[in-house]
Amino acid sequence: MLKNPRLFFSVLLLAMTVATAPANPFSPQDKKPSEDDQSGQLVEDQVLDEARTVGKPRSRAEFGAWQEIRETKDVRKQGRLAERFLKKFPDSGLTAWAHLAIANAAFSRNDVDRFIRHGEEALIELPDTVELLAPLANIYSESKRIERASDYAARALALLDQLEKPMGQNTVDWVAMKQGWAADAHYAMGRSILEVWTKSPNKPVSDLQEAVEHLKQTLKMNPGHGYAAFRLGFAASRTHDYDTALLAYARAAVVEGPAANSAKGHVQRLHDGLKNVPNSRWASTNANKIIRDERNRLETEMDAKEQEYSRLASEYDAAAAQKAAAPSLVE
Repeated sequence: MLKNPRLFFSVLLLAMTVATAPANPFSPQDKKPSEDDQSGQLVEDQVLDEARTVGKPRSRAEFGAWQEIRETKDVRKQGRLAERFLKKFPDSGLTAWAHLAIANAAFSRNDVDRFIRHGEEALIELPDTVELLAPLANIYSESKRIERASDYAARALALLDQLEKPMGQNTVDWVAMKQGWAADAHYAMGRSILEVWTKSPNKPVSDLQEAVEHLKQTLKMNPGHGYAAFRLGFAASRTHDYDTALLAYARAAVVEGPAANSAKGHVQRLHDGLKNVPNSRWASTNANKIIRDERNRLETEMDAKEQEYSRLASEYDAAAAQKAAAPSLVE
């Protein structure tokens, strides 16, 4: 059984995100405050702006405390520094970014409640933060908060195509992060549709097709997403696509997680039914071999993903270089 690559993948993505985010909220002229007192030095608590402005510090003390957070590479230390920042500067224009840092630190510790609380605080002033919207959608879909899950997932998917790589971010990591967020958002959509379907009194099979497509997209973006594989097995079996259901359950069986043992049972039961169908492709095999073959297929797909990241990163860098080299149009 493979160690759950989805869990590792998600935590890694958030860790990489925090190393470069929150993005610098200051314009160049704000990086070196110039207000001086009579001695020629900026007073530590001197206010730069009377009114609170989102994304702006109000004093040199705030600026220095925020710089310390930005320059820290350790995710959890960033979270601790951000907590201290909020206590010291509760009216800062940078509080949303501090909540984001705390949320990401909580995510790295698998502290779901804390991630939700600070993630939601950050979204109040940073509503287009995909690295919050996608995982929150995922969490809400599993806790059956369907409306919020669907809303956040749809917002994340709409924003992904417009997302620009942060300055200094490794492009391969950036591509991987975007695909990870897309996987989370598609999963949340598919999971939400399944939840609505199970509560529907009529349960029309046609309503499940959209869930199937979202779950397939999840696995395309993240082949090791065991929960998506398990849900796809359920949805496909209800639409009578038993071949897809069998392979989806086999995928879930080789990804370590709470659904793995149950998935093995579904593989066995589906195979028992399919092997007796006339001219069945499954007649000459068995459940254990199906799972072994799926393990090999997953490893191949994960390797192919790494190559895809490198290819997409090269294409992104080439396009960015071409854009930078193009003459600008000046009136």
